[in-house]
Amino acid sequence: ADDLFIKLGSLQSTNAAALQLVEQGSSIEPDLKFKVAQTSVDGQAHATVALISSEGSGLFWSGEFQQGQRSVADLRQQLAYSVALVLKCATGAMAPGRKEVRDVTLKLYLGGCARFTGGLDEDTGSLVETFEQVVQGAPDFQGAWEKLLITETNAFINADHDPAIGRSLRAHIARARKLNPTMAEAYVAESWLLELGQVNDWMALSAVAVSKNPSNVWALTGRAHDMFQVGRLREGASYARRAAQEDPLS
Repeated sequence: ADDLFIKLGSLQSTNAAALQLVEQGSSIEPDLKFKVAQTSVDGQAHATVALISSEGSGLFWSGEFQQGQRSVADLRQQLAYSVALVLKCATGAMAPGRKEVRDVTLKLYLGGCARFTGGLDEDTGSLVETFEQVVQGAPDFQGAWEKLLITETNAFINADHDPAIGRSLRAHIARARKLNPTMAEAYVAESWLLELGQVNDWMALSAVAVSKNPSNVWALTGRAHDMFQVGRLREGASYARRAAQEDPLS
């Protein structure tokens, strides 16, 4: 638990307005609590983490982690990374002023967040289904739309630009823009629907994404990718560094 608290400190430093970590035994009562249990079975470390409400009456998410063939340090790193993803999503979904998300939908969303990295190597198919269910249950939940567009874009790329996935992605982009016309993830997704030869068009989309969302990690990484594509390496590296500064989980 202490190791997890230390690792989450880097996440707190970039989310000071939404996230305040509280050490166990503090006089401050947190909104959410993590319960951590670690055991050893046949010399292998096992860890279980649960995210609960401050009253302890609601379980929002739980995950089990096993050492396998890796070191204990790697296990702890994976645990901390997954917990950070869940915590980031939870604070976004439960922030003051946000429309309340029903517990069952929130739990589904957090389960998807724990598996969400934004990379091409994740199980994009099942994540698309998960976030589709979330937006069906909470159609005004912007965080879920953002995750859906990212995972479906990656599914489209992994499937060699499958036309069926492309049609679904276009429909989701249109629906997401009804909620937020300048959503960064919609610009990024739209740019991937274009052909490689349409350089001026996808470069323009990534430029708009950053101008409308200057601190959005997906806008910044999308712009970095486009800069690398056209050989503007120094500018691409600059956008990538900005993305890392905005979000240490990037």
